[in-house]
Amino acid sequence: MTITNHERVGHVSADNRQTQAKFACVDCGYENNADVVGAINVLERGHRLLACGELAQSGRSVKQEPTEVTQAASA
Repeated sequence: MTITNHERVGHVSADNRQTQAKFACVDCGYENNADVVGAINVLERGHRLLACGELAQSGRSVKQEPTEVTQAASA
């Protein structure tokens, strides 16, 4: 997937991505490493989904196991 959109201004254009490594928004002039822009886009989409409550989970993580106090640790 190539990053051609600038989430903050909502501008999508193939021209935003002149090279593989560089993102430059032709609408507002914002420039950054394309991987950084991709990470920002994923983060902002995740925040929007969490704000809508679609991905939010309640309760404790099922992967986390409780810790046990051993005799050696309490001595």
